[in-house]
Amino acid sequence: MIAIILFLAAYNLRKKFSLPVLISSRIWLRAHIGVALVGIIVFFLHTESIWPLGIVERVLMIFWLIATISGFVGLFLTRTFPRRLTGKGQEVVFEVIPERRRIIRLRVEALAENSIERTLFTTVSYFFTDHLRDFFYGPKNTLQHLFGGSLMIDRMIRQIENKKKYLNETEKSILSEIAENAVAKDNLDFHFSLQLVLKIWLFVHIPVTYSLILMAVVHIIFVYSFSGRGV
Repeated sequence: MIAIILFLAAYNLRKKFSLPVLISSRIWLRAHIGVALVGIIVFFLHTESIWPLGIVERVLMIFWLIATISGFVGLFLTRTFPRRLTGKGQEVVFEVIPERRRIIRLRVEALAENSIERTLFTTVSYFFTDHLRDFFYGPKNTLQHLFGGSLMIDRMIRQIENKKKYLNETEKSILSEIAENAVAKDNLDFHFSLQLVLKIWLFVHIPVTYSLILMAVVHIIFVYSFSGRGV
């Protein structure tokens, strides 16, 4: 049992350290999945019951279930999210997204503010403040991005296009620039949402895996201490 857990944990260690590539990543992943499936069967055969009696065994089972469930969730995420991110253009490094978002916000605020001087009207500035400004502060529409929706950004673009019908050419040009920045910001929010979920998944799955190893060792120590026999 401990051998199965160590093998599963080795998959993450292989990705973390620069080791000679003796086995391709695809084969490693398939082996990881296969051993995990076998591990589920072995685990329940080992416990000989759905819910163990001992406290250590119960904690061990909880960690095992969390690791297993999060592993299958991760399999789905890592198979679908990278493809979706690539489909939205070049992937953006997660850590730089807040700064890029801030740059876009400052750009559109400057466009709205300068529109008064350029057009001699406050129409664009007021429209931006009343209907668009909040969108540029922080990530928006996270759940919608996770499920592949674009309702909010589509609605915003339609709102801008409808407003442009009543504006002069200069005002239309400014709103068009704001719309382009809104789409760029929405793309950043998309990348942020999907990458955040991937990071949260790793934050759950990897610590639980190492906790599982620790509990397995504790379990072995208890078994040998009280019975003097192998597991």
